[in-house]
Amino acid sequence: MIKDTLSSYKTKFIAIYVVGVLIVLSLIYIEFKLEDKSDVTSISKLHFKNKFNEREEYFHEFFYPYFSSIKALNNNQVFKEFINNNTNKKIIENIFLQTKRSLPCLQQIRYIDKEGKEIIKVDGTPTGLYHEKSISKIASQSELKNKSNRYYFKDFIKLEDTKVGISKIDLNIENGKVITPKQPIIRFGIAVYDKNKKLKGTVVYNICLITFFKLINKTTLYHIHLVSGSGSYMNHHNKNYGLLGEDTNYSLKDEFPNKYKEILTYNEYFGEKFYVSKISNFDNGQDLRLLLELKFDQLSKQKKDTENNFLILALILSALVLPLVIYLAKIPDLLNKKAKESKYNNHLTNLPNRLSLMQDLQDNKYENSIIILISLSNVIKIQNTYGHDISDELILSISDYLVNYDDKNIEKIYMNNYHVFSFKYKYTNDKTLNKFLKKFQDEFEHKVFKVCIMPIEFSVHTTIGISDPYNLNNSIDELQEAENALDKAIETKTSYLIYGTEHKKNIEQNRKNLLAAQEIKIALDKDSFVIFFQPIYNNKTKKIEKYECLVRMNHENEIKTPDKFLQISKDINKYELISYIVVEKSCRYFSDKDYEFSINLSILDIENIDFQKYLFDTIEKFDVSSKIVLEIVESEGIENYDEFFTFIKKAKNIGCKIAIDDFGTGYSNFEYIIRLSEYIDYLKIDGVLIKNIVNDVKNQTLVGSLKFLCNHLNIRIIAEYVENKETIEYLTYMGIEYSQGYFIGKPESEIIS
Repeated sequence: MIKDTLSSYKTKFIAIYVVGVLIVLSLIYIEFKLEDKSDVTSISKLHFKNKFNEREEYFHEFFYPYFSSIKALNNNQVFKEFINNNTNKKIIENIFLQTKRSLPCLQQIRYIDKEGKEIIKVDGTPTGLYHEKSISKIASQSELKNKSNRYYFKDFIKLEDTKVGISKIDLNIENGKVITPKQPIIRFGIAVYDKNKKLKGTVVYNICLITFFKLINKTTLYHIHLVSGSGSYMNHHNKNYGLLGEDTNYSLKDEFPNKYKEILTYNEYFGEKFYVSKISNFDNGQDLRLLLELKFDQLSKQKKDTENNFLILALILSALVLPLVIYLAKIPDLLNKKAKESKYNNHLTNLPNRLSLMQDLQDNKYENSIIILISLSNVIKIQNTYGHDISDELILSISDYLVNYDDKNIEKIYMNNYHVFSFKYKYTNDKTLNKFLKKFQDEFEHKVFKVCIMPIEFSVHTTIGISDPYNLNNSIDELQEAENALDKAIETKTSYLIYGTEHKKNIEQNRKNLLAAQEIKIALDKDSFVIFFQPIYNNKTKKIEKYECLVRMNHENEIKTPDKFLQISKDINKYELISYIVVEKSCRYFSDKDYEFSINLSILDIENIDFQKYLFDTIEKFDVSSKIVLEIVESEGIENYDEFFTFIKKAKNIGCKIAIDDFGTGYSNFEYIIRLSEYIDYLKIDGVLIKNIVNDVKNQTLVGSLKFLCNHLNIRIIAEYVENKETIEYLTYMGIEYSQGYFIGKPESEIIS
C-alpha cells in the first residue's frame, strides 16, 4: 500500500512540475506583451517633461552637498582663526583632507590667497571616479602654484561674502595641457574674508563630473545629454562626442541642423523624439540645458531579443532541471528508508538515541532503574576549536569507552545528543549509587582520549544529572527529572546533582551578593555614600574648569567603586536612593564654588518621574542650574524617545547643560548626535577611541570627523582616558576642547587646583 502511494506521489510530482513550468512561461510571455504595450503608450510630452523634472532635480541634488560643504568650511571657526592669525595650518590641511574624502566626486580643495598663490591644496582621485580605493593627499610646498591668471580665480575673488560662485564645465588642465585620461571639471568657489571684512583669498572645490555624467544618463527610455547655450555638448551617449570624446567640436548644429536655432532660442522645446529644456537656478555662465532623446526604437529591438532569449533560456533550464525533479520525486522513498534505519539510533555512534530512550520508558522496559545523564562539558568547545572531524572521532572514542565500562548496574547506554550520553541504571541504594557516580566521574575525567587525525590527546569534563531514585516511576517523567537535574547542575557548576536533593545554587556568589547587599543597606543607614570629583581640563586655557561627580561607598574605611555595588543596588531596589544621594551631595558641594560639575544619569533615572522631580527641585534649591551638567550614558539604549526628549527639554529650560557620555562604546553613530544636537552641550568621547589616538590613524580619522561635525553643531568635546602628555598634546593639536583622565587627575574626595 505504501509502495503504491509513493509511486503515485512520484507521478503527480513530475506532472505538477511540467504544468507549473508551462504556466510560468505563459505568464512571462503575457507580461512581456503587456509591458511592450505599456512602453509604447507611456511616451508622451508629459512623460518627457516628467523625466526632465526628475533629472533636473537629481542635477541639483548632486551638487547640493558640495555647495553646503564649501559654505560650512568657510564658516568653520578653526579656518576663520587660520585666516585671521595664520595659525593651525596643519589642522586646516587635515580638515581639507577629511572634507575631500567625505565628498565622493571631489577631486581637489584649495585655499588661494588674493594674489592667486595656492596656500593649501588637497588633491587626488575622487571616490566616485574609480572602483578602487581613492587617493587623497596634502600637496607639498613645491607643488603649490600661482593661479592668478586662471579665469575662475578672477571670478571667485570678486564674489561677495558668503556667495558661492560656479565655474563653467571644462576639462582639467595642468601646465597648459589637458590631463589624460580626460576629466570634466566644474569648480565651486567662495571668497574668504577676515574678521575685519578684508578680502584674504578664495576656497575652490574641483568636482570631477565623470560619475555625474554616467548617472545622469542612466535611464531606460532616453539618452540624456548636457548641452551649453552655445550648442556644445558637455556629455553625449556616443563616446566620440562631448568633452570626453575625440570629436569635441560635434554640436547641436551637427545633430539637429534644421532645429538647433529653435532649440537654443527657447527655454523649452519639444521635438518628435526629443525634448530640450533649460536648467533653472544654476548659473555658471554656460546657459546649461538637458536634452532628452528617445531611444525607444533601439530599446524595443533589444528588449524583444532579451525576451526571446529569456524564454529560450527558461525552457533550457526547465529541461536541465527535470532530472533533478525526477530525483526529488524519489526523496520520500529514500527518506522513508533512511528514517526506518536511523529513527532509533544515533547516526555517528549507532547507539540508541533519545527517541529510543523515550520508547523504552513508555514501554516500562526496565523496572527499579533511574536515568543518569552525562553531559560532556567541553566537547562543543573542542568542536569549535578543532573542527567536526576531530570532535566526531573523540565522540566515537568516548562511545567505545562507555559501552565497555564495567558496572553490573548499567542496563543500557544511549546517546541523547551530540554531547549528552545516558545510562539506564539499576538503583539499589544511595551508597551504591554515590559510590558509582564518584568512581565513574573520577575515572572518566582522568581518561585520556586519543584521536588519529592529528597527534593530540583530550581529557573530557563532565556534569551529571540523575533522576529521582526515591520515586522509581519507570515512566517518561524520569527523563524530565534527569534533564532538570542536569540543567541545575550546569547552572550551579556542580559535578553531579540528584533530582530532589537539596543543593545550594551558588554558595559563594550568594554569599558575596548577600554581603554586598548588607553593606549597601548599612551605607545608606550610616550615610556612607560619598562623592569623589575628577577634574576636567580646558586644553586651551590650560586650567581645570569642571569636575565629574562620581559616587563611592565607604565601608569600614574601604572605598568601593560602583562596579562593586551598583548592579546589586538595582537588584535590591536601592539604586534610586543612591541616585538621590548623588544629586543632593553634588549640588550642595558646588553651590558655593565657581566650577561646572557633572553627574551621571542612566535611563533608569530619566524614566523615573519621582527622581526627575527630586532632581529639578534640588537643582533649584541649591541654585546650580547654570553649573550642572547632566551626563547621559550613551551606551544604554534609549527606547522611549518622546519621554527622553521631554526630560532633556525640561532640563534645558531651567538652564542645565547636557552631555552624552561614553560616546563610541554602544549605540553611537553620527545620526544620534545630529538628532540630539539642539540639546547637547558636550560630547564625551570614550577612552577606547582616545587611549591610542596618538598612533591609531583610524581613531584619529574618526575623532577628527567627529570634531568637524561637532564644530558645526556647536558641541564641545571632552576626551576621556587621557593618561599621558603625548595624548593631551595631540588632542590640543586637534582642537579638542577638554581632557579628562589620570594624567589630569584621579577622582578625589576634594577638588584640586
